[in-house]
Amino acid sequence: MATSDIDVSIQVLNINSLRQTLESFNLTNTLPTMMQYIKNLRTTLSKLIKIAIDNEISYNYNHPLLTDGIVRDSNTAENEAQYDPFLPIRDQLLANLFSVFRNYQNPDIQIEVAKVLMTLTEYYCGFIIHRSLNIQPDDLKLLISLILSPYEDLALKSMQIIQAYNSIETFTGEPLVLKCGLIQTLTKAVTIYKSDTFLAGIATTINTLDWTVFRNFKDYHADLGTIISILMQSSNAKVLHMTIQALTKMTKFDSQHVR
Repeated sequence: MATSDIDVSIQVLNINSLRQTLESFNLTNTLPTMMQYIKNLRTTLSKLIKIAIDNEISYNYNHPLLTDGIVRDSNTAENEAQYDPFLPIRDQLLANLFSVFRNYQNPDIQIEVAKVLMTLTEYYCGFIIHRSLNIQPDDLKLLISLILSPYEDLALKSMQIIQAYNSIETFTGEPLVLKCGLIQTLTKAVTIYKSDTFLAGIATTINTLDWTVFRNFKDYHADLGTIISILMQSSNAKVLHMTIQALTKMTKFDSQHVR
């Protein structure tokens, strides 16, 4: 269904409303105030995403009101503006969310921030063609470090977000998540947490890695072996299923190094 001018006007209204919310961001807020801010932000964003999905705006995004003020210095930026209805506020939104992660060492508020990131990540993976959120390496490292959080819900949500980035490569062809320390962190986490839900999260995370470049994983083979050997000791069907899938992919793409 094509997006009508009325639909786009609604989208502009919500984008501008969200922009105003982002402009009111203040890291000096008390914990309760910031918690309410993040919850309100998530509610507003969820409504905005529903409008975008219902009106297929991600496929019809080339309206001058939405793209006004966006600097286009390349064809890539021009194409991005056509497919990403959140482009005007995306970078600021991400910067604010990760600032909260770094400045509020409270698991409850960090879980709320993770929920906002999950909402965005699910939208980008499902509705924006060939795109994922442009999370910076330092921010990805922060998410990876949260896998070791003593709060399992926060650790699980971090893994779910990270899974969306498992196929993104650096300029050398190495998966970015590996460069940011994912395997080393999972090696520690698999020995710390024992719940079936958490182990299933680890198994799913390694299963969603891009195994087509497994030959480039040589620096991680030993750690991967440790992770898989521990996961294979589980009696949980989902953990075993996801682990065997990952092992099958490893064998398919580089059987010489799989023992």
